[in-house]
Amino acid sequence: MASDIEAGCGKRVPGVDAARGLAIAGMIWVHFGLVMHTDASTGSVLAWAYEAIAGRPAALFMLLAGVGIGLRLDAAADHPDALQTARSILARRGLFFLVLGFAFLAIWDGDILRVYGLSFLIAAAIAMWRPSAWLVASGVAMVIFVMLMGLLDYEAHWHWDTLEYRDLWTAAGLLRNTLFDGFRPLFPWIALLLFGMWLGRRAIRDATARRLALIVAVVVAVLVEVSSTVAVSSMIASGIEVELARAIVGQGSMPPMPPFLIASGAEATVVLLLLIKLEGTPIRSLLTPVRRFGQMAFTWYIGHIVLGVGGLVALGVTADYTLGAALIATLAFCAIASAASMLWLSRFRYGPLESLLRRMAG
Repeated sequence: MASDIEAGCGKRVPGVDAARGLAIAGMIWVHFGLVMHTDASTGSVLAWAYEAIAGRPAALFMLLAGVGIGLRLDAAADHPDALQTARSILARRGLFFLVLGFAFLAIWDGDILRVYGLSFLIAAAIAMWRPSAWLVASGVAMVIFVMLMGLLDYEAHWHWDTLEYRDLWTAAGLLRNTLFDGFRPLFPWIALLLFGMWLGRRAIRDATARRLALIVAVVVAVLVEVSSTVAVSSMIASGIEVELARAIVGQGSMPPMPPFLIASGAEATVVLLLLIKLEGTPIRSLLTPVRRFGQMAFTWYIGHIVLGVGGLVALGVTADYTLGAALIATLAFCAIASAASMLWLSRFRYGPLESLLRRMAG
């Protein structure tokens, strides 16, 4: 959604927009599946895929936001005035997303814009830090969440059958939901943005660094996925309840424990770096619709809720549908949105909401 933030002080990086397009498409399928009340526990391949990607599109979004910030700061690193300008833009965009996110929460309680806004404000505050410090801060964010899990009851405000959050519209509820136990709380999701900042600053523009990062990301993703699966099985075999074992060392995004964050961050890195690599091949032309879709990610993040989910509700398509039906609805929406994006961007430089963001926040 932070589309174009990396463009202000340097050349756009091919593949980043395509990754944003894939992220928004995955998010749409997850959200359409929720709204259509599909059953992801049928044991089918489609059900497995749906369960496996839960939370991953949002993780890719957060990492890409960090990558964009890192690229922007890297381009401005040797120019104090440009660096201050970049920090100012980050802060203004953070405030923009924060205010919009709280307003959008009235429509969609799974909103991530509030976390975007707070993360951008924090990124502006630590922009002068060494990239290695961003990595450390990423780890600290995960540790803080684990500590909060030990101090607070993560499930206290949730109705899990309906995914409704009690007392959301109270000061304490809003604060808790935003920082700790919401769908995508600041802690620990900011860890992905901070890692993305490091990746954007240290690896994206250098081909050798990208190759090394890709190898490391693949190894990390495989190791964490396998070790997490083994750990869950071992805990269940020792008599620990299935749900508790999965919550502690599993790959679920709620609660977002370190195994999920590390694995999803590594997998998001693999997706991004492979798409950057593909942009240098003849396949590049086939990625154009995905890339244009991703260039308007902010517009379609809002649009898929207002138009997509809103349309499903208006049509009464909200109960007892299959995952296949949700996938078909997703593909149809993405095809229409991609075509609309290509048409819009053939006439205008930025998407509608991207233009609004730039006018209001730089």
